[in-house]
Amino acid sequence: EDTQPRLDIIKMAIAAQDFEQIAREAHQIKGASANMGITTMHLAAENLEQLARNQERRGTNQFILELEDFVKRIQEFLVISH
Repeated sequence: EDTQPRLDIIKMAIAAQDFEQIAREAHQIKGASANMGITTMHLAAENLEQLARNQERRGTNQFILELEDFVKRIQEFLVISH
């Protein structure tokens, strides 16, 4: 539920090149997705966190898009399930 706001924070942090913030938010997403057993989302967040820790901006957009896609699919599933 709080993943989309975290992704929005990450996007702003990418624009500001605030790698510490990117890593923090990606770490939170990584933990939440691991707790839910969403392995592919966990891996995307882990890769994004690692890029941020290495202060690499290249490739971050790919992982943001992957994470947003996962969030969208989860939201669609929840709507269908209710």
